[in-house]
Order: sequence, then structure tokens, then C-alpha cells
Amino acid sequence: METNPRDYGERCMFDAFCKTVLKHEAIDYIREMKRRASRETSLERLPQTAMDKLYSADDYPSDRYHSVVLFLYRIQVLQNIFL
Repeated sequence: METNPRDYGERCMFDAFCKTVLKHEAIDYIREMKRRASRETSLERLPQTAMDKLYSADDYPSDRYHSVVLFLYRIQVLQNIFL
């Protein structure tokens, strides 16, 4: 099977096109990573006041009350009374 010189030229042009596309894709990727790095902040670099804003705690009624059975009646009492 012999290669046609015209065919060889087309393959070289396609190869050059593919290399150019991949090169520019790599440039775009690096640019995007730099943009993200400039906008994102590591949690380790945040001041304590900003970390406090990220904190949240769940409050469930079962955590606040303590059930006591007294004369066959179940009574729910706030836990801080026992403290």
C-alpha cells in the first residue's frame, strides 16, 4: 500500500491542527486554574471570625428535655434544671 503525497500533506496538516488545539486547550486549563486559585481561599487561611460564621449546630427538642416518670406520669423537664 503506497501513500499518496497529497494524502501525506493532509495528514500533516491535520496533525498540526490537532497539536494546536491541544496546546490552546492546555493554555485555557492553566488560565482557569489560576483564576480559581485567585478566587478561592483555603479554610486554613481564614480568620477565626470568618470560621465562626461557617459554624452551625442543630438544636433538637430531645436534647433540651429529660423525661422523668413520677407517679406513673411522664414529665419532661429542661435539662439545665438538673445542672
